[in-house]
Amino acid sequence: MESKNAMGEILAKCMRDEEFKARFVSDPKSVLKEFGVETPEVLRLVVVEDDSRTKHIVVPAMPPESAELSDRELAATAAGGGYDRQNIISNAWRILCGDW
Repeated sequence: MESKNAMGEILAKCMRDEEFKARFVSDPKSVLKEFGVETPEVLRLVVVEDDSRTKHIVVPAMPPESAELSDRELAATAAGGGYDRQNIISNAWRILCGDW
């Protein structure tokens, strides 16, 4: 199962099933695995829940200094843009404007 589809199914089930949601919050890797999504053992996942008064904004980590950028990523960076930057701005705007 594609991980994007799996995440949609997981989030939909969280909205319907409080026990499932609690399990996803406490052990996201196991739930993801049940839906066919494998995660690296060294990866730590944290699930948080928004409410009507709290919205979480995730600031992406900077890549390690030793990481090399692809030509496409380098061009986007040099141009001051790129998909990731636009996606982050769009999501932050939606949160702040209540279109969430």
